Amino acid sequence: MKKLLKYLKLISVEPFILDSADGEKILAEAKDLFEYIDSGFRDWGADEKGPATKETPVCVYEMAKDATFSQMFSLLSSDKSKLCLTQAQIIEFVKKYRNWLQADDYATFFLFESNGQFFVADAVACSDGALGVSVSRFKDSHVWSAENRRRLVVPQLAVWYFDALLFVFLFFSKLIPWDSLSSRGFFCMIVMQSENTSRLRLRVKVAKKIKT
Repeated sequence: MKKLLKYLKLISVEPFILDSADGEKILAEAKDLFEYIDSGFRDWGADEKGPATKETPVCVYEMAKDATFSQMFSLLSSDKSKLCLTQAQIIEFVKKYRNWLQADDYATFFLFESNGQFFVADAVACSDGALGVSVSRFKDSHVWSAENRRRLVVPQLAVWYFDALLFVFLFFSKLIPWDSLSSRGFFCMIVMQSENTSRLRLRVKVAKKIKT
C-alpha cells in the first residue's frame, strides 16, 4: 500500500464515464482525431479490433515517482487484463475528456491488449493544440520520469479495490481516524464500488469492533 502512495496519485475525484462501444475503432485508423499516429501500431500488431463494451467508469492517476510500465500498472492490479481499455474506449476518452490529458507534450498512458500481447498507448496533447498517439510494449524496461506528472487512465473497478485496501491499511495504521465522518463516508463509497465487497464489509466490521 505504501508503494501505491509512493508511485501514483489519484487525481480524478469522480469517475469519467465512457459510453458503450462496439469495439470496431482502432488507434491506427483514428486520423480524424490524431495528427500523428505511430506506425508501431501496425508494425507490432497493436491494431486488433476489440470486443463490444458496456458503459465503463474510468479513473485518472498521476505519476509521483519514476517507474516502468510494469511497476506503475502492477501497483493497481496483478491482473493486467483488468486494467485494459479497448482502443475504441481510448479514442472516446481522448475525444470526450481531452482536457484531462497531460499537457505540454507529455504522455497519458492507456493499457490495452492486441493479438495476445499487452501494449501501452501514449496519448499526447501538444502545446500547439495537436494530438498525437504512440505505442510502447508493456514489457518495455524504460523508466518514465515522474517529474512532468505523466498520467494513467484505467477502469474504475480495478482501481477502487486497491484504493479500498489502501484505506484499510491507513485506518489500521491510525493515519485516518474512524471517528472522522468524511473518512467513514469515503470508506462506505469504496465498499459499495469495490470488486470484493464481502471481504471489505468483513474488514469494516472488524474495524468497528476494535474501535469500540
